[in-house]
Amino acid sequence: MPFCGACGAPSETSAPCPACGFDPAPLPVRTLTFRCEAQGFPLLVLCLKTLLLSILTLGIYSFWGRTEIKRYLHHETFAGEDRFAWHGTPRELLIGWLKGMAILIVFYGIFFALTLTGSEWVRVGAVVFLYFGILGLVPLIIVGSQRYRLSRTSLRGIRFSSTARLGEFYKLYFKGIGLTLVTFGFYSPYFANNLYAYLTRNSKYGDENFAYDGKGGELLGSYIAAIFLLLPTLYTIMFWYLARQTRHFYNHTTFQQARFECTIRGRQILWLMLSNAFLIVITLGIYYPWAIIRAARLAARTVRLCGYFDLDKVRQRIDSQATATGEEIGAVLDVDADIGGAFGL
Repeated sequence: MPFCGACGAPSETSAPCPACGFDPAPLPVRTLTFRCEAQGFPLLVLCLKTLLLSILTLGIYSFWGRTEIKRYLHHETFAGEDRFAWHGTPRELLIGWLKGMAILIVFYGIFFALTLTGSEWVRVGAVVFLYFGILGLVPLIIVGSQRYRLSRTSLRGIRFSSTARLGEFYKLYFKGIGLTLVTFGFYSPYFANNLYAYLTRNSKYGDENFAYDGKGGELLGSYIAAIFLLLPTLYTIMFWYLARQTRHFYNHTTFQQARFECTIRGRQILWLMLSNAFLIVITLGIYYPWAIIRAARLAARTVRLCGYFDLDKVRQRIDSQATATGEEIGAVLDVDADIGGAFGL
């Protein structure tokens, strides 16, 4: 009697194991490509509508407008022939914003109360408190945004989710901050790699986990070269390093038995940044929707998933606990929660 290669239970050699479900039949090698088909004029209309109604409603409509824009961009982004979908609601953003503002009011209230005491040392302490207080919000913003964005995104009717824990991320984050300071910045590649690794390994599509096997040391040589070439290249070398880091992150990310592949280059990011900035300025901001779409199209067309995967086997798993609080605090403080996932664009 043959045995299952996964659990060792008696099983037919060409059929799924009745004990663990392992299927010995090899999956076909596949390639999943991504693309964005959003158009500039529909997005411009949504942006202008959001701006106008937000002014008329003293900012309240911005939550509805941002939701419409996100829904449109997701709907026009494809994985193969399947569209992504956005399930977030304006009410979630509004509640998240209210919670975020309450947290910030407490922080700034304590800060101003301390600065009004008249003592020089207390004022210095107030500045330190405010700095470290805001710094301490960054992990909350990153983890909260990750959990919210993934839980409200679906593909083929299946939601993404995150199991990242704030306490674990705080330890990882402040350990990285400390080591980066004592190594005069040279721990930065390890720090960025560790954050990305943690968030990726705690990301799921349905009931299937993403995995990551990259090492920060593989980026160290490129990082050192970029630091020494900052001035000679007038800082443009950082676009090359950003592309190198992004390729590293994606190329070490796996799903089922497939691996992502990224082909982004520094010159592509540099040209995108410069041309978008120029066109936004000369059009007095009208070009902004097209700039967003160009960035999304570059991100999509330079990434693909190759290997053995079967999306039909993925089952639903919904994270109903995720809220928009971290997302909205990040919006108020202008803190970007993305860590390498969209080329920093």
